[in-house]
Amino acid sequence: MIYTSYGPLSTLLCGIYAKKKMSSAKWICEFRDPVVTDVLVKEFRGLYTRIQAKACRLADKIIAVSNGYVERICGNNHREKTYMIPNGYDLGDKPVLLTDSDTDKLNLTYVGVLYLGRRDLSPIFLALKELIDENKIEKEKIVFNYAGVESSVATAQAAKFGLDDIVVDHGVLNREACLELQMRSHFLLLATWNDKNEYGVFPGKVLEYMLIGKPIISLTCGDLAGGEITRVIREGNFGFAYEEATHSQDSVALKKYLENLYNSWVETGIINFEPQKDVLDRYNYENIIERIEALIIE
Repeated sequence: MIYTSYGPLSTLLCGIYAKKKMSSAKWICEFRDPVVTDVLVKEFRGLYTRIQAKACRLADKIIAVSNGYVERICGNNHREKTYMIPNGYDLGDKPVLLTDSDTDKLNLTYVGVLYLGRRDLSPIFLALKELIDENKIEKEKIVFNYAGVESSVATAQAAKFGLDDIVVDHGVLNREACLELQMRSHFLLLATWNDKNEYGVFPGKVLEYMLIGKPIISLTCGDLAGGEITRVIREGNFGFAYEEATHSQDSVALKKYLENLYNSWVETGIINFEPQKDVLDRYNYENIIERIEALIIE
């Protein structure tokens, strides 16, 4: 059999070559991302589209990691041999802390890149600013942790609401330190987008957040409502999902969500979090491996 996982593009080229040389071999062609995206320069779009289509045509089984990616990669073609099998998390990666989380301040944490602002944290800063102005939370009890290479972008987004002084820049952390920072946090922030050109985006960071087991606040910019991340967050009761496409209602609900859990933390020191175990287990590598094994031996 042949098993390829895109990207990079060479995986598809190798898969096409191997399938032509060994036509009787089963080719499982996996896509971690679509080949054609809106950041791809137009000079390459035609070539990349043809390579993606050729790989899908020759492959015996196609795997994509989100339903949106299945649609973007295959359209209405090849659905009989296409499977959505998501990325996942490994329980063995979860760190064990020797000390308790910081309880003096409510910790919100974002880890990763912001794509020069395409991932927008503004909705969380807006909600915090309004709650502070309404005397519903104390600014001195809030800290926003950022770890990554774009602290200036995160700080600039916070500064629009006068909250740049609550941002703590942890810089670039190794994986162990990054996981520990998340473990010591109360909320984990996820930012993504969902629009007509780029839909079905499913950042791998949400899977790491699932592993950590803390409430997730997802912020989705773009003009399409009902994004895949939003559906998963809500189905799994993993926290709160905000979408720019439904700002008027989601902004109000986000404020209420933060206010309620802030009050719970002040009164009890506890953030209530009860995710749906069946949805959480769906992304456990052990269960994902079983699905891939079934395709291999089928």
